[in-house]
Amino acid sequence: MHWWVFDRLGGIASTRFNINQEGLQFVSAVLGFLWMNEGQLGFDSTIITAENERYIDIERNGKKERLIIDGVMKRAPCIAG
Repeated sequence: MHWWVFDRLGGIASTRFNINQEGLQFVSAVLGFLWMNEGQLGFDSTIITAENERYIDIERNGKKERLIIDGVMKRAPCIAG
């Protein structure tokens, strides 16, 4: 098995390992992903979720504004980050 991580610059892979012979390494990697917060998983930290509402706070012309996200244009069909 290989673990892959992709971002805007490209991708990197772990060294290949056998999950049958190195089960502890596999379980450790899976637990690492499960324990990550949303920022570490690649979610946009500028989007705030509160009271069943998602929004972004911005400053424009010296005034603070709140842009409410009321719909998603397209959801990714697979894991993306």
